[in-house]
Amino acid sequence: MILFPLRWVPGRSIHTAWTDDSNPNYPPLIVMLDCSDKRVSQVKSELLQILADDEHRRLHQYQRAEDRDRFLLARGCLRLLLGQFLLLPPAKLVIQCDAYGKPSLGPNESSTMNRTLHFNVSHSGELILLGFHGFRCVGVDVELHSVDLDWYSIAKLCFPQSITSALQKVPSQDQMHRFYQEWCRLEARLKASGLGFSGLNVLDYASDSSVDADKPCWDIRLPKGYSGAAALHGCS
Repeated sequence: MILFPLRWVPGRSIHTAWTDDSNPNYPPLIVMLDCSDKRVSQVKSELLQILADDEHRRLHQYQRAEDRDRFLLARGCLRLLLGQFLLLPPAKLVIQCDAYGKPSLGPNESSTMNRTLHFNVSHSGELILLGFHGFRCVGVDVELHSVDLDWYSIAKLCFPQSITSALQKVPSQDQMHRFYQEWCRLEARLKASGLGFSGLNVLDYASDSSVDADKPCWDIRLPKGYSGAAALHGCS
């Protein structure tokens, strides 16, 4: 797993190390954005200039300023990074969503690499995760822990009985964290599959999916109070 906390200097390009060893099972590149970074306000104007018309419309539909900032930061930095990877102007990239809401590049952009560049986005609290892979569909999920969450009811509804039972055996002080990690693994795999939660009943879900070479999954170490995971699915 390659995790980059994204650090920028206003007015300069964003730089990350894109690792491509031609291995479809190689872990995805994960970039973390922190909306609480005071420098976010310094890059708003730059990011606004590269959004597409439909993204500007979506931006103005948000009522709260923090939601607008989160969308602008996520979509703007996504465009900057995709433009850097593809050597294309970020403002001219076509980003489309399928019927399940999974984003992808338009056909012209994909042909630039002679294969599809897959990516995914997740946000919760102050954090945004961007995931990229050069061969396989990628899904990412980040969750801010809520102490008031009725995690057991959700686990019974969404997890196999084996995982729910395993959660109950975890020391009580660790159950919440373990639940969130299991949840992030599940959602990352569902997003990688492209089906979202409509695929919950058909996904071959296992707790330790990292041992499944066809559907690898990784936990992501994030700041305290957050859990995250990334998963791959299928092949280009």
